[in-house]
Amino acid sequence: MPAKLKPIALALLLLVLTSFYASNNALQTIKRQTANENENATSKLTIQQRDKPKPIPTCMVFLHIPKSGGRSVISLITAVTLGVMSFTEQRTYGAENVNMKVSDLQVNHTITFGHFTTLLFEEEPKFRQCFTMTVLREPVDRAISAFFYHGHRKREINKCLHAATIKHREVSIKGRRHLRGVLLDQERIRNKKARSCRANWQYSNDMTRRLAGSSDTKWNTRAESKYRVVQPNKTHLEDAKKKLLDEFDLVCFIHDLPSCADRILDAFQLNRTDERLHDGLSYMTAEVDPRFKTINRPNELDEFAMDEFRRANVLDLELYDWALKLVPKK
Repeated sequence: MPAKLKPIALALLLLVLTSFYASNNALQTIKRQTANENENATSKLTIQQRDKPKPIPTCMVFLHIPKSGGRSVISLITAVTLGVMSFTEQRTYGAENVNMKVSDLQVNHTITFGHFTTLLFEEEPKFRQCFTMTVLREPVDRAISAFFYHGHRKREINKCLHAATIKHREVSIKGRRHLRGVLLDQERIRNKKARSCRANWQYSNDMTRRLAGSSDTKWNTRAESKYRVVQPNKTHLEDAKKKLLDEFDLVCFIHDLPSCADRILDAFQLNRTDERLHDGLSYMTAEVDPRFKTINRPNELDEFAMDEFRRANVLDLELYDWALKLVPKK
């Protein structure tokens, strides 16, 4: 290369290198600005998401054991949806049957509740992915409440239980003339109400039965129902305990519904000051309804009737005491 051209070539090379570095610096600056903008946008989005209530899971199953605070709990868990998600009430009294149709319970609903048993989880795997909860109640109180709910006054219950028990003893101890004489004296009160009263023993040990998933009742297609009560045993009791531990995300107690409300809100990261939760929280945190204090009125039932309720709910009493011990002490 001629000596005169070397300075020109060097100048051109320097110009090219300078332009390259300048362009590269500009590109890096743009990338950094874009990255910062994206980071800021992500941070804002994260903050917005964090400030919003966490939506409830894809589905929620509430096993409503009869006479165990169902309406109070349902009033809150429906409010938890904040009016956005769908809701259905399932009155599937036959769901505890062996021949039940789980498809009738429609997994696609946000909240499913009813008087079914845990057979629901065994026969429809999709329900196992749901947030699952139930409420327990002092067993004797719960069973008595079931009688009151079905319209039996204390006098009717006392007579009913005496008649049913005397009949049972008369059959098992034939030849006891004095007992048979008492039975005849009670004959006039064994009417339709008395038979209905005895039929309601299907509610005995009902918490154990439903949690264990045992089949207990057959319902026909007519308005009347026929009962085939199969009382659960110790095996069912152990199954019920295991399912409470393994399959339920939340187990509450009717005597402490305010605490249950707090745990529901914590589970879904909801703020109790949200106006939309007001009515539901009012149900859960109000003074316990007097109807929930059946056994606290000593003159309500005689001691004979109370003993009958205790005897008929031995498994539930053990289950309830066991479950109470699982609750962390405050």
